[in-house]
Amino acid sequence: MDGSQRTKDIKKNILGSAGLKVINIIVSLSIIPLSMDYVGAEQFGLWLTVSTIILWFAYFDLGFVHGFRNRFAEARAQGNDILARQYVSTTYAVISIIFVSICLILLLANKFIDWCSLLNEQQLDNAELQQLFDVIIIFFCGSFIFNAVTTLLTADQRPALGELIRSLGQIGALITIILLNIIWKNGSIVDLAFAFAGVPCIITLISNIIVFSTKRYRHLSPRLRDVKFSLTGKIIGLGLKFFLIMVSMVLIFQFVSVVLKREMNGEAVSQYNIAFKYFHIINMAALIIINPFWSAFTDAWTKGDRGWMTRALQRLEKMYLYLIPGALLMLAVSGIFYHFWIGDRTEMPFMLSVMMMCFVMAQTLGGMYMNLINGIGKVQLQTIIYTISAVFAYPLLVFTCRSFGVAGVLLLPTAVYLLQALTGRIQLAKLIHGSATGIWNK
Repeated sequence: MDGSQRTKDIKKNILGSAGLKVINIIVSLSIIPLSMDYVGAEQFGLWLTVSTIILWFAYFDLGFVHGFRNRFAEARAQGNDILARQYVSTTYAVISIIFVSICLILLLANKFIDWCSLLNEQQLDNAELQQLFDVIIIFFCGSFIFNAVTTLLTADQRPALGELIRSLGQIGALITIILLNIIWKNGSIVDLAFAFAGVPCIITLISNIIVFSTKRYRHLSPRLRDVKFSLTGKIIGLGLKFFLIMVSMVLIFQFVSVVLKREMNGEAVSQYNIAFKYFHIINMAALIIINPFWSAFTDAWTKGDRGWMTRALQRLEKMYLYLIPGALLMLAVSGIFYHFWIGDRTEMPFMLSVMMMCFVMAQTLGGMYMNLINGIGKVQLQTIIYTISAVFAYPLLVFTCRSFGVAGVLLLPTAVYLLQALTGRIQLAKLIHGSATGIWNK
């Protein structure tokens, strides 16, 4: 694929993803007040905390899916469909083994964990929490396996199709929550878990069947005879670095909900996630443009097309500048928006909105450079930064939460993203210009 065709594919995917992102934003914003109406702000915060804990286990794939994304893109760039199919089959086999095992272990362990004490939960008894965890363990583990198809589509420079699958899952969850509010009305957090975790899992499973039945991907569908465990080393060699990055990101970014639930209450978790959902619109808008560049950079790097990479980076940096006035406008009208969106279900501190805007802008900038570097596969520097930050993450999150409240927990995550943006910009320039040496080229 030459630079011109690569750019055309990116433009088509941006256009395709734009409409889907708008739908996702509407669904994402609609689902929160409906969920809070169904179970209340406190229990919704509990759900967010519980689901976050289970999502941590997604990173036990040892970064396999991210490694697969790059290896598959490389095989396709080289025109080697046989190798690409072997990567697909091996990836499905390995992640199935991993997550079926994790599912069985977690279901067994769940019977012996005192979740009420661990989460400082006083409204539900431990039996209800164990039932809740059983539901989300089964469906989330299934989703971790089935979501490999969205990674394949993204690696094949068709992220809009992957986004469509995720959108259908969110729409299915929204419809289910609407029905829960209209028909059942029993405020069960387990029912809410089925809506959020079960429905998207089922839709993703159906999507796998449809995608691998199409003419374009039928010859790439996973088959037992194409499982080559000898390829595991090639996939996981890069994947292990992604694994360390993702585990570190859990400790830095995803542990926030647990800290808030333990140090404050479930309502604080809800406030945090409401502000995040609102300002995350900025990041979602940017990702429409950024996401297709990961695999495009893999293709360009494999073919040595550094001129195209330079032009692409310049366009992305200009795009980021356009986001700044939009973010400031969102901050200015945040109070009005919260009033119409959430009403009096919970109060939203203005300082939380200020810090969340700063965090999301840092996340978008750092993520932009990391996305491109991930496509090239030179991720050791960011691995080191994330790992060192993760070592100090929990005590710092607790300290900033106790000192500054719900807004304080964003200080560390924001600083880490800004550091990644600075080092990422320097490293990317060195890589593109061929001057990267030492840690910058690993």
